[in-house]
Amino acid sequence: MNSACRSRRARPVLLALLATLIAAAAASPRLGAQQVGGPLADFELSADSGLAPLLVSVSNRSSGAERFHWDFGDGATSSEREPAHLYVRPGLFVVELEACAMASCASAIRLVNVEGRDALDGGTILGGSHVYGSINQPGDVDEWTFEGVAGSLVDVTMEPDTGSPVDPVLRLFGPDGVLAAFNDDTDESSTATIRDFALPQSGRYTIEAGAFLDTVGVYALSLDVAPADAVRTAFRFRPATGVAPLTVTFLNDTRNATRFLWDFGDGGRSERREPVHQYAAGGVYSVSLTACRGDDCDVARGAVAVEANDGGAITPGEPLNNRVDFEDDVDRFTFAAPAGAELMIDLVAADDALDTLLFLFGPDGEQIATDDDGGAGTNARIANLILSETGTYAIDAQAFPGGGTGAYTLSLTIEPEPLVRAAVAVDATSFVVPVEVTFRDVSLGGPTTRTWRLHGTEIGMAAAVPYLFEEAGAFTVELESCNERSCDRWSVQIRVTSELDGGPIAPNQTVFGAIDKPGDVDDWTFAGVEGDIVTVAAIALDEEFDVALELLTEAGMIVAFDDDSGGDLNPLIDGVALPSTGEFTIRMRSFDETGTGRYRLELALVRPGPAAG
Repeated sequence: MNSACRSRRARPVLLALLATLIAAAAASPRLGAQQVGGPLADFELSADSGLAPLLVSVSNRSSGAERFHWDFGDGATSSEREPAHLYVRPGLFVVELEACAMASCASAIRLVNVEGRDALDGGTILGGSHVYGSINQPGDVDEWTFEGVAGSLVDVTMEPDTGSPVDPVLRLFGPDGVLAAFNDDTDESSTATIRDFALPQSGRYTIEAGAFLDTVGVYALSLDVAPADAVRTAFRFRPATGVAPLTVTFLNDTRNATRFLWDFGDGGRSERREPVHQYAAGGVYSVSLTACRGDDCDVARGAVAVEANDGGAITPGEPLNNRVDFEDDVDRFTFAAPAGAELMIDLVAADDALDTLLFLFGPDGEQIATDDDGGAGTNARIANLILSETGTYAIDAQAFPGGGTGAYTLSLTIEPEPLVRAAVAVDATSFVVPVEVTFRDVSLGGPTTRTWRLHGTEIGMAAAVPYLFEEAGAFTVELESCNERSCDRWSVQIRVTSELDGGPIAPNQTVFGAIDKPGDVDDWTFAGVEGDIVTVAAIALDEEFDVALELLTEAGMIVAFDDDSGGDLNPLIDGVALPSTGEFTIRMRSFDETGTGRYRLELALVRPGPAAG
C-alpha cells in the first residue's frame, strides 16, 4: 500500500488529536509554571507546523529560572537557553520545557505538527525538477512518475537529505512495468544514481524510491531528461595512476558533440577530441571535458593520480625524500640484508598534515612488521628488529587511513654488528638415562664466541655441543653468546629420569616409569613376609595424568587398590599388612585406561619384630 494513501486516511484522526492536545495546552499553557517564589516556564516556537524537514527555533519567555531542559518529542533534547531543532520526519511532536531554579522547577509544553511535503510519498516529477520525499518505515517505497520519449537520456539521483540516515535504493520501471534500471550506493555518500539511461520506449515511467535494509529518513530526488540528440559528455583515461612524468591518453565517449575543451588540472588545455597529456609532477589532478554542439554544452569530470616517486631501491644510511601524493598512495622500497642484521626504519613526515604508516615484508612476501606512531609524534618507526633470513626485503611507505598527504623522509639503518639475542635449540627437555643430548646455538645477531655451562661448569664452546647424561636428575644448561658489540645469555632446563617398564623394586627404593600407551601396565615385584607393613606411593610427573595402584599376591589376588588418596591425582596404599609370605606385585596403570604419562614409584616396608613374651 502506498504510504501517501495511509497519510491521507489518517489525516482526520491526526487533526482531531491535534485539536485535543492544543485545547489541553491552551487550558494549561504553563504546566506547573506558578510556584510561590519559584520559576515561571514559558516559551514560543518560530513555527508550530510545516513540511519536513522543518527547522524550529524557540524564544524562551521563562523567568526566575537558571537551568533549562528541552525535550523535542522525537528523542532529541537540549540544555541550551534558546535552542533550535530540525525535524526530519513527519509527525505530531510535544515540545516540553522544564525550567529550574535551585530545587524548584516548572514546565510548559507546545505542539509541533510536521507534515510531509506536498508529494512526500510520491507523485509526478518533471524533468529538471528537484523534490523531497521520506521513507517513513522499513520497507516503505515511494513511487514517482514522469512521461518519457523513446531515446531520451535520463539522469535520476536519490540522496539523503541533510542529517538523514536513509540509505537510498533506486529502481526505474518502464511503461510495461518491467524493471529497466537499478542502482544502490553509487559512491561512499550513499547516493543512488541512474545516469545516461536511454529510454527504450515512449510512455509513463515509474521511479521507485526505496531504502536499503531498515534505514528510514528524508531524501532528495532529482530528475534530468535530455533529448536523444543532446550532448552527453563522458571520457576515460589510461593509465589511471602512475609515476611522474606520467603520460596519459584520454578516450572520448561523448555523444552528439562537435567541439571539445579539455582542462587537465595542471594548467594544460586541449581542443583535440582524444588528446595525450604528460604530467610532470606528482599530485591529484582534476580533469574536466566540456563538450558542445552549438549552444548545447555538457561537462564531465575525473581525476588523475600521479605519484612523484613510486619507490625503488633504498641504500642504508642514505635517506630518501618522497611524497604521499594522494589517498591510498603506497611507495615500495627494497633492500638486501643478511640474516641476523639489526634493522631500523624511520618514516618522518615533512608536512604536519601527514600521519605516516610503515610496513616491512620479508623475502617471501609475508609481512613481518608494521608501525604507525612508534617514532616522534605521528611518525612511524620500526626499530631493533633482527632479520631471520638473507634476502631482499620490502618497505611500504604510506599514510595512515585518513592521515592526509604530503612529503616525507625515509631512512634505513642496518647495523652490521647487531646486538646478540641468545637462544638455544634442543630436541626435547625430558629424557631417560643414559642419553646424549645435543645443544645448538640458534642465537640472532651473528655471535662469534659462545660458552656452554652445565650448572656453572663449562662443557663446550662450539655452535653445537653434545653431552652424555648418565644419571637421573634435573639439569640447567646455560649458553652465553657474544660478538664484538654485546653478549647475551639463555638457559634451558633438562629433566633426565630412570624410566623403566616394571621389574624388581627393593624396599625403601624409588624408581621411575611410564605408561607409554593406552591400556599399558607396569608390574613391579618385591618379596614380602606375612605381616610386613607396606606403603606404596606413586606420583604422576605429567599434568592431567591419573595413575592408579594395585597391590597383588603371587596368585593374583588383589590385596589393595587406590586412585587418588595421595592428593591431586596421585594414588597411595598406606600401611597395608601382607596376608602371606611370597612375591608381591605393584601394578601401575592409568585410571581411565586411556591416559599416558610418566610417574615416580616409592616402596616402603616395615617388618615387625617378635612380640615381647
